[in-house]
Amino acid sequence: MSKPVHDPNLLDLRAVTEQVEWVSELQGSGLFCLRLVSEDTSGKKFPRKTQFFDNRSGQIGLKVRQFLRQEFRTGDHVFYGVSAYSETRARAVHAVAGRLLHVDADNVPVPPPGPKPSRIVQSSPGNYHFFYVLDSPVKPSEAQRLSKGLTKLVGGDAGGHSAAKLLRMPGTINVKY
Repeated sequence: MSKPVHDPNLLDLRAVTEQVEWVSELQGSGLFCLRLVSEDTSGKKFPRKTQFFDNRSGQIGLKVRQFLRQEFRTGDHVFYGVSAYSETRARAVHAVAGRLLHVDADNVPVPPPGPKPSRIVQSSPGNYHFFYVLDSPVKPSEAQRLSKGLTKLVGGDAGGHSAAKLLRMPGTINVKY
């Protein structure tokens, strides 16, 4: 097992912090989910460590950075929940209302067709996450319905609109690239 590593070539903590703080402001009050995923020698991925943070803590960015400095290992994939959760389980039934819609947009042109995203994040070469900020919070089921419609409109990943969707964290490396 590899030791925790803080290598600026593997983990851009500034980009991580900026995304965590931006997303957590738009989530409903609850728990921000961060998951480290590792691969075994055959390439099979498995969750190695999941941590939840109070998304209303004024120090969420600092706490996430501290967690990653302590736990991140070379080869880890870092994912986060677009939705906040009411308990320490990243499941759609535990998602709370928020103001953020998302599209997992692999191989979709930028800018995408339809409404202009509020934020576009490159997740790996040629792949993006589009975020759309709403004026007021919507229930997770409504956010999922709206994200599904946006996904269809822009040609995103058809399986990527769940309220429990975890996305690759900006500032981290997608090992296969």
